[in-house]
Amino acid sequence: MNRVLGLNWQPSSVHGWGLIALNFAYYMMRSGRGEPRFVAPIDDRLIGLDDEWTRTLAPILAASRDLIGAGEGSGVALDIPLLKAVGQDFAALPDRSSVATHALVVFELTAMTNEARARAADLEKIVVCSTWLREWLESEGITVSAMVHHGVDMDLFRPRTAPPPDDGVFRVFSGGKLEYRKGQDLVVAAFKRFHARHADARLCFAWTNLFGGGPGDFAAARHVTAPPSAYAGQEVGVTGWLVDNGIDRKPRPVWQCGIARCFGTYGCGTVSQPGRRE
Repeated sequence: MNRVLGLNWQPSSVHGWGLIALNFAYYMMRSGRGEPRFVAPIDDRLIGLDDEWTRTLAPILAASRDLIGAGEGSGVALDIPLLKAVGQDFAALPDRSSVATHALVVFELTAMTNEARARAADLEKIVVCSTWLREWLESEGITVSAMVHHGVDMDLFRPRTAPPPDDGVFRVFSGGKLEYRKGQDLVVAAFKRFHARHADARLCFAWTNLFGGGPGDFAAARHVTAPPSAYAGQEVGVTGWLVDNGIDRKPRPVWQCGIARCFGTYGCGTVSQPGRRE
């Protein structure tokens, strides 16, 4: 039987950590090195997969639902090792593992507290995804087991063998969770100027924000007339916001699973990815 590894954060196609979960699970299955299990709630509305990914992950999603259902409300510890999504101060969702707990760590700030050191000491292995984070944690006396960069999926983003069809549209793509620090207001201002000179341009975006909090801070932005409105379930709809801010050629939202198709089938003339902290 293949080794089973639990992932303790929610899989999705619409936010960074969720995409990491889906990619981790998909390539773990393709490598044959084990079987992943999602142990956080699965919401099908947040998952959009192409046919190949659906075939690979459908059995894992089903087995994960069984595992989640068996453990809900029981208080019984899972007898599988877990990989935890860990953020600033080594904060993470609580887990139910009775075996080993490993951590995939992403920090944005260099600040270390005694509480964070204590949490780090409880982890069997610590994996980071950037060189600076590995070097800084080690300078703080915390052992890093491995550093694994987030890469480009060359099965999706592969060199073009033929030019895309010319449908008379010049596409500009912008991605990132909708929030002030990602700088989407800068994209809006720049695209408005670009579109005034190039009427064939269209903005394609993957800006879904499921968490709230971020959109409101656009009130501080000088490049938009109003912050985007939040809809039910904290899911932010931005098409109307873009139109209200003067982008009158219909912008096109793109799910993450459709980004490669947007580039491969239609071609994007440029990518706009500003940021106030990155």
